Amino acid sequence: FFEEVKFVPKNSARLIEIDPPYGIELEDIKRAEGDTLSGYTETKEYEEFITEVMQECSRVLNPNGWIICWHAFQWAEVTKKAMESIDIRVNPIPGFWVKSQGQTNQPEKRLASAVEPFFYGTKDGHIIKQGRNNYFHYRGVNPSNKIHPTERPIEMITELISTFVNPNAFLFVPFLGSGNSLLAGSNAGMG
Repeated sequence: FFEEVKFVPKNSARLIEIDPPYGIELEDIKRAEGDTLSGYTETKEYEEFITEVMQECSRVLNPNGWIICWHAFQWAEVTKKAMESIDIRVNPIPGFWVKSQGQTNQPEKRLASAVEPFFYGTKDGHIIKQGRNNYFHYRGVNPSNKIHPTERPIEMITELISTFVNPNAFLFVPFLGSGNSLLAGSNAGMG
């Protein structure tokens, strides 16, 4: 991302959807520790990382554009602060993808999480689907059909991005994951 974003034109993106990498080296740690996850701490310098991501995205974002940033609950304040550091007005109440089923690595100790939060904000844009609520109810991708561990359904992403920008908007997705955000953007008529 940090090498390639330099080639993206300034002020070109009307919507940036950021799903920062999580679970870096998670599978290696799980194998080494027998799924206990006692040595797992996400990325080591996450605050510095997400702030640098936002700084790069600030250059690319159109003044009327939007940023959607998925985050783990433990990184909520850090993520919001990083977005605000580039003069994005962030709604303090996030949006949520609400799934029909949750998941947990410790069912004997924790309830299964059935939501994924995202912050959204703009410098000076307006929501296209005004009045829409902040819950996006969509089933998760069937695990047997997933090509990426954190894959989101194309239909949900299409609805999400269409809430903030019109067709023909330029969508920028710094961390592609499964690629479903690009497919959703194509379905919504975005470039």
